Amino acid sequence: MRLLDQTLSELKDSPAEMQAVLGAWRRGDAARLAALLAREYRAFPALYRPLVTERNQRWLPQIEQLLHDERNCLVIVGALHLVGEGGLLELLRKDGFTPQQLN
Repeated sequence: MRLLDQTLSELKDSPAEMQAVLGAWRRGDAARLAALLAREYRAFPALYRPLVTERNQRWLPQIEQLLHDERNCLVIVGALHLVGEGGLLELLRKDGFTPQQLN
């Protein structure tokens, strides 16, 4: 509940924050993107693990199965799942995949 309250109270700052997130995304600045997106979770670290890290671990086998398939596929996740420690891109790299940013 406190995370929701904090998020709602910060909505007034959303346009500037959203521009910062989009700018980091467009530049391919994964470290900045991770920092911006994880900001709210710093106040609630117990939420980050189940909502991000553990979900990534559960999704990884399914995503890897899709990547081994010959057909094209599209996997859509929130940006926070892509970056940072335990992010899907890092996990895929550890398993021998070479994800690339497309501009």
